[in-house]
Amino acid sequence: MSRNIEFEKAFVIDDDGEVLEIVSVTLQERCGISQVETFGNPEWVLGRMGIIYPDIKPGSIKIPDLILTDFNYKHPSINGLDLIKEVQSRFSNLPIILMSGNLDELQNQITIFDLAATLQKPFRIAALVGAVEFAKIWKETRL
Repeated sequence: MSRNIEFEKAFVIDDDGEVLEIVSVTLQERCGISQVETFGNPEWVLGRMGIIYPDIKPGSIKIPDLILTDFNYKHPSINGLDLIKEVQSRFSNLPIILMSGNLDELQNQITIFDLAATLQKPFRIAALVGAVEFAKIWKETRL
């Protein structure tokens, strides 16, 4: 288990409100992440990070320490892999955990990304906590 890396801020992106709630509470209560922002639309994350809408007020841009994202969204303009590509092109050392109900089908597509971890939905709380710990190790190896 990594002792050097601690995450303070996380973004969670999923269009399922129940998943957002469970992941958010787990990150705060079990993983010690004090600031968790949830998003139902990946474009909001890109805006929040200043990747799109670059004219956002400087104080409103926020870069998390960790991102957890679903693959499929009800918003067809962008999917989880599009989000990962945009984020990693600017923040290559930002750990990303991909959550999906169809990871087997995505294996060929996700191998091009340097993901900190993947979680097959539905997943247990212990798997989520383990993925966050693995993301800390992933981050530590890139410092």
